[in-house]
Amino acid sequence: MENNMFTLGKKIGFAALLALSATSANALVLDSFNYDVDLIADGAGTVDTATFTSVTDTTPAGDVTYTLTNAADANSFGGITTNASFSGGQLVYAEKPAVDGSLLLEYFDADATSPIDLTDAGVSTNFYFDVDFADVGFTLDITVTDAFSNTSTAQYILDHTVTSSERVFLSFADFTGTANFALVTNIDGLVNSNPGSDLILSEVGTIPEPATLAVFGLGLIGFAASRRKKS
Repeated sequence: MENNMFTLGKKIGFAALLALSATSANALVLDSFNYDVDLIADGAGTVDTATFTSVTDTTPAGDVTYTLTNAADANSFGGITTNASFSGGQLVYAEKPAVDGSLLLEYFDADATSPIDLTDAGVSTNFYFDVDFADVGFTLDITVTDAFSNTSTAQYILDHTVTSSERVFLSFADFTGTANFALVTNIDGLVNSNPGSDLILSEVGTIPEPATLAVFGLGLIGFAASRRKKS
């Protein structure tokens, strides 16, 4: 009996591993922040911008611009008041107390020759964001523009703190507009948060419906259990 339970445990573990692998395999990664850059905005209205071409091997958009802006700065100590650093696979965003800023992430095809299929041939139905940390939550406004200049917009609200890595989702069905998600030329994501807040992101992209992946994982576990009964 003990050996059978051990075997079942191994099968369930293997099924869970396959489900996790399916999640990663079906993800279209837009950005994994694997490069080194430091943006600094000091003083109200200050803007710092960085533009890249072919940022990483996993960025299908080809080009990306990051724009850090201070909307309001009541910090009396001066110095660096808002910082966005990209290093080691993480985007680290930090504001000093009494400072309110925003970070714009723009992904685009500069030559407009290779539209991005965010649906991954009809498989993906959600944006996902890997949040490693958030002290007070944040909002993310996304605008998608297709090859015909049609747009669709949606807002994601993270209304809780995050102290360990958490994957959050925004469904394509939540967008308002007429953009064709299979022929995308621009993706704009505006990160806003309460004054003095900090957050860390480690990956963004598109993925199939999370519930579908969960059902797939349960199916694998059920298969393992049925195999045990037959043995």
